[in-house]
Amino acid sequence: MGEGSAIGVGGAGRDSPGTGEPVPYDAADVAQSCPKSLVTSLRPLAESNFRLLFSAEAISLLGSAVAPIALAFGVLDTTHSATDLGIILTARELVMVGMLLFGGVFADRLPRPAIMAATSGLSTLAQGLTGLLFLTHSSQVWSLAVLAGVNGLAIAFWFPAAVGLIPSTVSTPQLRQANALLGLARNSSGVAGAALGGVLVALIGPGPGLEIDAASYLAAGVLVVLIRVGQTPRVGYRPGVFRDLAAGWQEFWSRAWLWGIVIQFSLVNMAFVGAMIVLLPLVASRSLGGAMAYGAIYAAAGAGALGGGLLLLRRSPGRPLLVATSGILIGLPFFVLLALGAPLLALLLTSFLAGLGMETFGVLWSTTMQQQIPQEKLSRVSSYDSFGSFVFMPIGLAAAGPLAALLGLRPALWVAFLVMAIPTALVLLLPDVRSLAAHPSGVNG
Repeated sequence: MGEGSAIGVGGAGRDSPGTGEPVPYDAADVAQSCPKSLVTSLRPLAESNFRLLFSAEAISLLGSAVAPIALAFGVLDTTHSATDLGIILTARELVMVGMLLFGGVFADRLPRPAIMAATSGLSTLAQGLTGLLFLTHSSQVWSLAVLAGVNGLAIAFWFPAAVGLIPSTVSTPQLRQANALLGLARNSSGVAGAALGGVLVALIGPGPGLEIDAASYLAAGVLVVLIRVGQTPRVGYRPGVFRDLAAGWQEFWSRAWLWGIVIQFSLVNMAFVGAMIVLLPLVASRSLGGAMAYGAIYAAAGAGALGGGLLLLRRSPGRPLLVATSGILIGLPFFVLLALGAPLLALLLTSFLAGLGMETFGVLWSTTMQQQIPQEKLSRVSSYDSFGSFVFMPIGLAAAGPLAALLGLRPALWVAFLVMAIPTALVLLLPDVRSLAAHPSGVNG
């Protein structure tokens, strides 16, 4: 949500990409939003700006799938401490969460491709230096934490800009297909990257994996520079960062199902990152065979997410948030089996289901936001979404290692499961989550 996160608004239509001209909505538009053929499903790729964005995401996410495995096993090989890994990851999350709201403001003020290009360069620098520290055997917890913080700063500005840019690269009826295609790019890169990362770390160490991540950010930055879209006009705009933040907050808080799901994910993401990024590497190294098993679990999740993306290219659920939240529920058995010490094959199967469910949620959530939030406020609203969804992630990363030391690894995983399961069940009590209908035409009146 947020990255791994939905809404309702007013207005007669949405602007066509880069023109500022309102798009009329009719029965043909609605039919286009429910594709009946693969050609229709791939129609967003006919837009040159979307092709560039799609390619940039695919390339950068290939490296980003390698990086967590490289960093996790690089730190564990160096310090043998899950707590140290949590400290480094917490530094990244603290900076990212602290700057997300400002990232949203500037993404609504400045050309979004320029912001994405600049932050890609910053991530190239941070990940390249991190890889160099491992290659030269000179890594220390403080230096890795500083570089992780730099990368967190880049993510805080990249993400709201990327979310806000998508509706400018395709016509409104194609938003669901565009989000599904971006999900396919993300997850096919995730499958390949996780498999590559596991092999690289097992055979030649973590440094090369992080250098691949740095190179992927550089390539993505070059591609987004080539995107040419007009900046959405700021209707009634008056300067002032905090006034912009207030307007974004008003838009965010006016929808109970939006802030309800964001509160849910503030807890889900906290437990998820602690379990997957800090505790899972320990399980893999102790009982599953090490980095290759860790990479295989991530690859299975990526394969499931590919399946979810392919499904959503052709299907448009009538109650998107109900289906999306159900997708989170089907991912929870993975954490039960992880806590029970299940064999690798069972973990791979349930990881596949978790990936399918998370991708279902992600596509439907992103599409709902883009359809119903005015584009001139979309980056700010998405930054509130991301801020709320990510705000407790540093706690999850920092606490996972000490909690496992205090309670034991398996009990800590049970705690993570409960923290994810309870709020996911409770959010279904919100009427809007159960009843909000798909609105294929965009912002409604």
